[in-house]
Amino acid sequence: MSRDETRSWAECEIDKANRVADEARRIIEDSQLRMKRLCVVLNSTTSINQLPDELLVEILRYVHPGTSNLDLKQLIRATHVCQRWRVIALNAPLLWAAIRFDIHHRTRRIDAAEMCMQRSRDALLHVNIDQDAFNLAMRLLYAEDHRIASLRLESRTGKYELSRIAPRLNSMTILDTLEMTIRSFRSEVGLYLPSQCTQLRRIWMENVRLRVSTPLTSLNRLELSTPVEDLAGWLSLMKNCPNLEFLSLEQTRLSLQPPAFEPEDSSDEGRVHRRQVMCNLRTLKLRLDLDCMSVIFQRMVFPQTTRITLTVNSVSRIPSVVASTIAVIRQMSTFDTLVSSTQSMHVMGMLDIKLYAWSTPDGSGEPLLRLTVPNLPTRPGQTALAMRQITEPLASSPLTFLSLDPTWNDGLDAPTYLELLCRYPLLQELRVIYEYSVFPVLAALRGTVATSGGVVCVELKILRIVPLDLVETAKEVLDLLQYRSMRGSRLRELHFIGSHESIVDAAVKEQLRGLVDVFGFSDGGNSLFYWQVCLQPSYL
Repeated sequence: MSRDETRSWAECEIDKANRVADEARRIIEDSQLRMKRLCVVLNSTTSINQLPDELLVEILRYVHPGTSNLDLKQLIRATHVCQRWRVIALNAPLLWAAIRFDIHHRTRRIDAAEMCMQRSRDALLHVNIDQDAFNLAMRLLYAEDHRIASLRLESRTGKYELSRIAPRLNSMTILDTLEMTIRSFRSEVGLYLPSQCTQLRRIWMENVRLRVSTPLTSLNRLELSTPVEDLAGWLSLMKNCPNLEFLSLEQTRLSLQPPAFEPEDSSDEGRVHRRQVMCNLRTLKLRLDLDCMSVIFQRMVFPQTTRITLTVNSVSRIPSVVASTIAVIRQMSTFDTLVSSTQSMHVMGMLDIKLYAWSTPDGSGEPLLRLTVPNLPTRPGQTALAMRQITEPLASSPLTFLSLDPTWNDGLDAPTYLELLCRYPLLQELRVIYEYSVFPVLAALRGTVATSGGVVCVELKILRIVPLDLVETAKEVLDLLQYRSMRGSRLRELHFIGSHESIVDAAVKEQLRGLVDVFGFSDGGNSLFYWQVCLQPSYL
């Protein structure tokens, strides 16, 4: 063939090949489209895709709670699972409403914060800003202030950030929650809330002094901590937040000086101040110097408070701290209700003496009372006196559960424990967690009630102990069980915790089993097991 014929033939063959290739591509595209449709049908048969769109959105919200950008990456991966998930996720603004600005806010080449703001559309924003990305956040959020429902700021010093953010609060017209954390407790910074913040419902400030210009009538939760005492500011805030349901005040550094509090009107120093009534307050948490606590209870009344946490910051006047703290508690109008509601109590201590009280018979749930006072004994017997004082307010409680965990033995002898146990004739379960108290408590349980001459804790049914010397403890417990059985106060259960039964003589074990219905050993093996067995996790 000539050159022209060859060229014509080649072009013809190429056209045929292109037509075949086009047909093949069309077949492939049709097959791929059919495969996608079949996959949609196949996916629709899975259990999770039987769920309504709204419920799937709620499930995906757990993937991205908004606490970190790692959660955001997980949410983005979830949108690549299948077409339905992606369509649902991209059309659910609430999934993208939690935005965190930090040094890792960029995901590869995508600005995660900008992406979330676009996908969140008109949804209310929940913003978390770290100092490293503060300027970027202020720039990106400039036109979105009206959408911010909650704002959390973390900073090392806070001075620059608070000065920039304070004017912006005026434009955050629906701001519901405000949280600010200053990592350095050495710097004293303050925030002045403008009058437009009356819609706030929750405020949480760490190492920040807070001031308000107008009453916050919608605020129901206030948590403040400052490096030094801010008594005047705290009292002013409480007066301007009359509808609080939860109040927490904390002083993070100890002070050796009395509170620097100036009366509101120096001309009225001799006049008795009218006490402010906090009608709606249910939970009160104070971690302050004792003098600050006393002033607060003198100026404020809490008629509905049912959960109280008091932690005394003090390094002086230790002998009188416990008694003074108890006097503060007795000032509360709900004190009698607290006493009559308490069914469980846990007492522990080392450098601090801690008391927890519950309304439940097994010591579960949120305690009604948490009380922590310093314990730095300067003379013998001071610890025993402190223990008597801290438990005395609940002496008339219908206690059925008592847990003792003192890590000191200063004066905590059998007469001390006998006095304590005699207060609770309805006691049904006793736990002795620290070894030093085992023998004094066992001796006290063999004592008698002074007024009636009867057995101590006649209703006691369950005894759990952590022995220091299991062999000797087992013998002492055997004597105790025999003593109480002879006097008609037989125990039903006995448990040794943190020890192995092979240590105890077989004959002693058989005698112990014969005196109770349930008898067992729990070899702790590790501290985690010990705490799980001995203590309730709700207050650790």
